Amino acid sequence: MNENNLFLKTKRFMIDWNVLNHHLFYDGKISKMTVLKIISEVKKFFQQEPNMLYLEDPITIVGDIHG
Repeated sequence: MNENNLFLKTKRFMIDWNVLNHHLFYDGKISKMTVLKIISEVKKFFQQEPNMLYLEDPITIVGDIHG
């Protein structure tokens, strides 16, 4: 399979998760360059997200809140 098919043809970087899942299930591997591309794009995405949320009380937090 051509690993370029793992990425949707859009203006933004997007992975076709169904294709990636199918590819990994049947082939079991992707190239180092593809992994680095995914990591690089995910890093850019998370750098745009705020690291602090300002909420008003009262609130209920359920789940993991550390880290």
